[in-house]
Amino acid sequence: ELMLFYNIQSNSHSAFKPPQILTPLTVNHKYCAQFGQNPTAEEAKEEQNLLRSIAWPGPLVQGLPVELSSDPAKSYFVIQGPAEQHIGGQLVVDVHVQNFLGLPKKHGGDFLIARLHSPELGAGVSGKVYDHQDGNYTVLFPLLWAGVVQVEITMVHPSEAVVVLKRLQKEHPYRGFFKSLFRSGEVSETTFCNLCLPLNQPLCNYTDLETGEPWYCYKPKRLGCDTRVTHYNVGMKQKLITEYEEQFFQGGINLKSPIHASGRCSVTVLPAEEEQTSVKNYHAASGYYYNNSWMPLNAMDVHHFEDSAAITTCLKGKIVHMLGDSTVRQWFEYLTAFVP
Repeated sequence: ELMLFYNIQSNSHSAFKPPQILTPLTVNHKYCAQFGQNPTAEEAKEEQNLLRSIAWPGPLVQGLPVELSSDPAKSYFVIQGPAEQHIGGQLVVDVHVQNFLGLPKKHGGDFLIARLHSPELGAGVSGKVYDHQDGNYTVLFPLLWAGVVQVEITMVHPSEAVVVLKRLQKEHPYRGFFKSLFRSGEVSETTFCNLCLPLNQPLCNYTDLETGEPWYCYKPKRLGCDTRVTHYNVGMKQKLITEYEEQFFQGGINLKSPIHASGRCSVTVLPAEEEQTSVKNYHAASGYYYNNSWMPLNAMDVHHFEDSAAITTCLKGKIVHMLGDSTVRQWFEYLTAFVP
């Protein structure tokens, strides 16, 4: 059974929660409008635990000249171990980040992603990146199939860009603009919406009564909150970073750019050795792709369909709950349109 966010119905707007009208009141402005009081000790502890769990490794050095920032083209990785290894083992890769002058970085914080794949087999698995906080990183891959496997390391953001992203998150947490359309008869209005809005005019409160997820819209001048019919993304705030900061977000230079190997970039994986009884999976990958199909590593039973008609037959008459991001929303819209 899929765990999902959207309850698939013929009309998506019917999922809107009953609204409430909010009028300006005095709140603790350290928190969003939906929090009219300080968190409890238990809530504060949970908040700190969550923040610690997503804290980016430092130090995050600010104000470096661009030539001293991380350069994917000057950086490199080295595969450890022999050129032939076995299923069930673990591939270790060392990554060394250097600046534009070709000198080793002395701090970590770069955002790296790693993939081990065999394109001809339709196979791939992600790697776990460990930051030693000195410009060096170790990547671990489980070896799950036989054949030639290629290592691919990508620098999504240098550590200097992460500094900028952290500033934006702190200073401009709500960078997106959203609107809702309200309609009753021939009268219609649009107003801005977001997770938090200033209390300088009445708001419509669409906070989810079950999950507590906040959502607010400015109340239309002539219509009630219960006349909301649709919601859409308007765009993002512009010019939030300086010209200096823009240099850390250059496509093809330091934004989603590959780090190349020093030496070989692949190994040959042989069948498991006789004494090998299980796959070493220290970084707890949830699964991998083989023959372009998802293969879970947590013993979950995944049904593979041969064609789209079989998928439609399976989903027909079912209630599916979807949990996810905008990609899941696209699946939601597709399924409600094409599945009977």
